[in-house]
Amino acid sequence: MDKPILHFLDIETTGLDCTKHEIIDITIISVYPDGVSKVFNSLIHPAHIETADPKALEINGYTPFGWSGAMDMDTAAKQIATILVSGYVVGYNPSFDWGFIEAMYNTYQIPLPKRIRLIDVMVLVYEHLVPLGLTSLSLNNTRKFLGWSTVNCHTSLQDTRDTMKLYFLLIRFPWYKKILLKMRNILYKFQGKRL
Repeated sequence: MDKPILHFLDIETTGLDCTKHEIIDITIISVYPDGVSKVFNSLIHPAHIETADPKALEINGYTPFGWSGAMDMDTAAKQIATILVSGYVVGYNPSFDWGFIEAMYNTYQIPLPKRIRLIDVMVLVYEHLVPLGLTSLSLNNTRKFLGWSTVNCHTSLQDTRDTMKLYFLLIRFPWYKKILLKMRNILYKFQGKRL
């Protein structure tokens, strides 16, 4: 099997329902077999802000002023379609993100790619970090467990970067790294710090 293109993807949306909510922030970091990577990052102006969930907008930091220079939905859909032609989409619960991509494609009559596969980094987190003491699979809790910063979380760019970092950390996670992480967590607990 040829080495595929890995498209690390994260979106922020106006809510959780892809039938009525929209993508307002997207990042795709495409890593090609030769090691070259390309970043697509854009805010997207929602076409139907009236259907937005106010809590989602608060979490994502949406303001009309902050999105005043954002790409329109139609242009964004066409640009995304030129990137996600083939390869693997790697994300943290990527079926959620892909549902919104499909809905966007359907709205703008863009044909779905035939050769896209999804890789969920949450499975790697469950496999490698839960046995070491991680108690919640959320991306934020995983960051805290690993001692990573949560600054700029819930922005597509930071969440995509951290998902990519997690993937490459855990995809071939050797036993000695597991032991070191377990020892660090025991030391933190001994010192009274919570992870």
